[in-house]
Amino acid sequence: MILASFKERIVAHKRGLSNRIMRLPRKMYHIRKSRMNKNDSPTIICNNCVGGVILHDLGLKFNTPTINTLFFCFDDFLYFVEHLKEFSELDVYELKQTEHPFPVGVQEYKGRKIRVGFVHYASFDEGKAAWKKRMKRVNLDNTFVVYESQKISNEELDTFSSIKYPKLILSLTNKSKEQKYAFYQGHQLYENWFPGKVLEYKGFFSLKRYLDDFDYISFLNNGV
Repeated sequence: MILASFKERIVAHKRGLSNRIMRLPRKMYHIRKSRMNKNDSPTIICNNCVGGVILHDLGLKFNTPTINTLFFCFDDFLYFVEHLKEFSELDVYELKQTEHPFPVGVQEYKGRKIRVGFVHYASFDEGKAAWKKRMKRVNLDNTFVVYESQKISNEELDTFSSIKYPKLILSLTNKSKEQKYAFYQGHQLYENWFPGKVLEYKGFFSLKRYLDDFDYISFLNNGV
């Protein structure tokens, strides 16, 4: 336990040192990359923080409620996306719980409840305020859907296919899925995956996150 804690502190220290040393070069890299983007006001609906980081790195406004949030299951995320307009008009309520160290919100439409974790908010009220403010910015005519996970079943992929918005799945390398579903992009990073790994920089002096291996610029520009 002591050794594990020591290793965690070392890793955190190295990451913090890397961020300080590479802050400016990484910022310049993302500025150069942002110049290739022609879509200056997209709404990215994502099941976790990936969408928010894309918007941040491209210097775009957060025209989406899914910033610093987490959907706990695929079904909740899919239902939310399928009824995005309806959910944008509904309030969000706090779920009293002790399972997670962050506040959790609930929305309900037609008797179906979905849960959203406000993972980087100090309180439910703070998360709710940000959610409602950004929900008003959603542009249904310029919406993109991103789902990131180590695993997704064939059944889930089939249902994901029905989403009317441009869509993208980031997951484990799988040639058959990549050939069958144009929106599926695999990567070897998911072989030793942990939540948030795709957002990590690839090395101490790297300019690129693992996320930069995916062509999200073409996705936003062309919907593919």
